[in-house]
Amino acid sequence: MLKGKSAVITGSTSGIGLAIARALAAQGCNVMLNGFGDAQEIEAIRRDLERQHGVRAQYSGADMTRPDEIETMIEDTAAAFGGVDILVNNAGIQYVAPIEEFPIEKWDAIIAIDLSSAFHTTRLALPMMKAKRWGRIVNIASAHGLVASPYKSAYVAAKHGVVGLTKTNRAGGGRAWHYLQRYLPRVCADPVGGRPDRGYRQSARDQPRGSAARRAAGGAAHKTVCATRTSRCAGGLSHRRCGRRDHRQRLDHGRRLDRPMSAKANETSVPAKPRKATRPTDNGHKGNGVKSINLALQGGGSHGAFTWGVLDRLLEDERIGIEAISGTSAGAMNAVALADGFEKGGREGAREALHRFWRAASEGACFSLIQRTPWDQWTGNWSLNTSPGYLALDMLTRLASPYELNPFNLNPLRDFLARQIDFDAVRCCAAIKLFVSATSVRTGRARIFRNAELSPDAVMASACLPNMFQAVEIDGEAFWDGGYMGNPALHPFIYRCATRDIVIVQINPIDSPDTPKRARDILDRINEITFNSSLLAELRAIEFVTRQLDEGSLDARRYKRMLIHRIDGEAELTPLDASSKVNAEWAFLDALHGMGYRAATEWLTRHFEALGEASSVNLRAMFAGG
Repeated sequence: MLKGKSAVITGSTSGIGLAIARALAAQGCNVMLNGFGDAQEIEAIRRDLERQHGVRAQYSGADMTRPDEIETMIEDTAAAFGGVDILVNNAGIQYVAPIEEFPIEKWDAIIAIDLSSAFHTTRLALPMMKAKRWGRIVNIASAHGLVASPYKSAYVAAKHGVVGLTKTNRAGGGRAWHYLQRYLPRVCADPVGGRPDRGYRQSARDQPRGSAARRAAGGAAHKTVCATRTSRCAGGLSHRRCGRRDHRQRLDHGRRLDRPMSAKANETSVPAKPRKATRPTDNGHKGNGVKSINLALQGGGSHGAFTWGVLDRLLEDERIGIEAISGTSAGAMNAVALADGFEKGGREGAREALHRFWRAASEGACFSLIQRTPWDQWTGNWSLNTSPGYLALDMLTRLASPYELNPFNLNPLRDFLARQIDFDAVRCCAAIKLFVSATSVRTGRARIFRNAELSPDAVMASACLPNMFQAVEIDGEAFWDGGYMGNPALHPFIYRCATRDIVIVQINPIDSPDTPKRARDILDRINEITFNSSLLAELRAIEFVTRQLDEGSLDARRYKRMLIHRIDGEAELTPLDASSKVNAEWAFLDALHGMGYRAATEWLTRHFEALGEASSVNLRAMFAGG
């Protein structure tokens, strides 16, 4: 589940930290070890992790009292692994003395290592996690984060600080999720106090009275641990077991690293509830109060980022289940990115995969010759109509074919898809059915590629504009863009899905406010009409069947009544000219995402109750011309 992720674990050359590093490596995570110890032993641990788990492991000897060394460690991790996905703040030291005798240098060292280091690592790693819209920060505290023991002033203060730091970050940390582990007595041998805990292998039932230190601290500390014990073993690292609680499982710790916390993670006064499954195998379309939909995603170049925003909002709403997605061109790319992420990490994984896909698309276009002019950037114009690079490409594609301009058929977009999408995961995704349309050059008919047939070539066939790319050959058949015959295709929903609700995410406007006069504007409007024609034809057929069912002319047992809904950004997308579909600047994609997210939010507010009951659009008035 964590394959390809990277983790920094402070204090990981022994004890709890090393156990966490081994557990993460076993899940396919690259790890940066940190801590003190014998150099040969640490190197042996590093090699052992790489040999046993096939991951990359590196070691940093950064001193956790030195912010500059901490920064170097995080930078080294980013350079080696491409970023920091998981941060485990585990480093800690201990010293026991009455407060009036407590050495100042010991106080400063404990606060620096046990508390301040967590602040420094978090501030450095969090921007990387936010950029990826994926991150996990695990802060190791203890029972001393809630209660005190005598003579441990610095340690107790630091652990209380860790609890507060975690809650503050969790409240304002964006999409990087924070976890707090604090109830973990006798978890394993750990040299924080300079010697191992001799009782770490004992279970909770073997310790009816708690440790001498807890008894000496008074009733509060002892009751804190004992009150939530069960008869099950406490000898391993904290984790979830069958949704039941034990003395290690509270609202704000004990979560799996590959799933997010609930929104109530910081409400310590609320009783713990069994955790809902993140990725039900039926995707919610078999009941449980979830309304199931089919999604029809249009193509439209970078305007597909509007669709990303819609999908992001729908995935966020757990009242919505997705049975199937039909997509063309950019819609197909959104579909496979969603399925890839959903297969690996449920809803949250799908959202992260979509963000990662569009972010990578923007980064890949950073050095393109097709960029806005400084004037357009200054005036906030997203169009590329005055871009020299765009104008040159437009002229070339009118004068010569891609077979002449690109005789070796080099296709960076296909290579990008192969890098960004795990098509094995897409083909294995049983929770969401996929239908990707492409147009056969020979027959002019649409071919629908389903999950098991999907590959980079199939998606490229769906996005193959004939004036820009050579036809994509699959099984000896040449294909062009699927938009010519299905943008997207709706009939697979009728024959292959149980759900009747179809939600069309439309990014190609049907209506045009003005009659185009310039040659380029005329051609753009022709393309809009062409790429909407197949969709309108299918909607007319659905409207006709619906009307016949209403009139009783057709047998309702033999014909399915489809319910049609539409999410569009017509008011915001119509002013954007066709050249902006080639604009892959991150600011533009992010703005489109915001438009889509807001449009989906408004649609859910107005039409959620209509799902499963009635269409929320008037097909005759809106699509069939009245």
